[in-house]
Amino acid sequence: MKKVWIMCFYIVRLWDTAGQEQFQTITSSYYRGAHGIIIVYDVTEMESFNNVKQWLNEIDRYANDTVCKLLVGNKCDLVENKVVDTQTAKVIEEENHTLMI
Repeated sequence: MKKVWIMCFYIVRLWDTAGQEQFQTITSSYYRGAHGIIIVYDVTEMESFNNVKQWLNEIDRYANDTVCKLLVGNKCDLVENKVVDTQTAKVIEEENHTLMI
């Protein structure tokens, strides 16, 4: 048996727009070529979670139908300040066919 190693290179572009509206015009153009999109919200801020729906609508409008969407709850270590529970996020995950961590 012979082992063959194949090296693959990927170009990953991460844009941290922090939900700022000033980036809204350029983010729509980047959705078109994306293979995956990560949406991060703050589990200690309900407003942050409420904005997830807006971002998912943007993705549905501009991204390819086959794009992978990943929903990430940030600041999970701040258990005493948590306002978005996992079940609430799971509903959004299921409604929008996303993955969630």
